[in-house]
Amino acid sequence: MRRVLLLAVLAIVAAGCGTSATYDTDEVVDAFKRHGFTLRNGYPFDSARETVDAHDGDLLIPTPRSRAEFIVLVLSNAAADDAWRAYEPGQTPDSFDARRANVMVISDTGLSTSQRRRALGALSSLPSHGAPVMVAGRK
Repeated sequence: MRRVLLLAVLAIVAAGCGTSATYDTDEVVDAFKRHGFTLRNGYPFDSARETVDAHDGDLLIPTPRSRAEFIVLVLSNAAADDAWRAYEPGQTPDSFDARRANVMVISDTGLSTSQRRRALGALSSLPSHGAPVMVAGRK
């Protein structure tokens, strides 16, 4: 979980570097809700709250009822590009990182196959805008 939190904070800091975003937070929350995850703004520790408040970007976490451990980052397109380059090589056997344009789903804890499918379904349900769904470690 440390990898997730550290990289999330770094990604949100970078989000201030560019303001163009393909998807907004409301679209993302709605897409995940349609796939069984209720997301809310989340700050796993106080310094994350300060960082998010100081920069443009959202860090979303599923409510406890979802019983899933992952975060969703909604960043600028430029910040998502930078963050993806940091996440993709950091794969572990239990990690799951997926992306569509400026939206990233990050988990270090081994989501179940069903949870991974639902998260990918949520990303896939966002309007295409020419952006593919990518999963780290897959070509």
